[in-house]
Amino acid sequence: MILFAAAESSPYEASGETVQTITFKEDQCNPSKTAIKCCICLKTLKKYLPIINAKINKKINSICRPNLYLWRTCRSIAKIVKNLVIKGYFPGSPRRSCIKYKMCKRID
Repeated sequence: MILFAAAESSPYEASGETVQTITFKEDQCNPSKTAIKCCICLKTLKKYLPIINAKINKKINSICRPNLYLWRTCRSIAKIVKNLVIKGYFPGSPRRSCIKYKMCKRID
């Protein structure tokens, strides 16, 4: 996938923004309890979700910025659509996303 071929550094480091990450106990990767592909999925999503989100926001700004009169409307509509798409592909925590893509098993 092209989305995961990002640079090693986070886009937040370059812009000076800080990112607050929330980790749940179930999101921790424990190789003895889960399969290797589940651990890879969890680590990949934790690392690249903020990068994907920042790239989408940058693209939204580049599309909406030239249209000065409708900038706020364009941006608000694009953010609503972005949130729906992100929640569709990545529902909730990284663990839920990996369960959705059948990389991890559900823990009940």
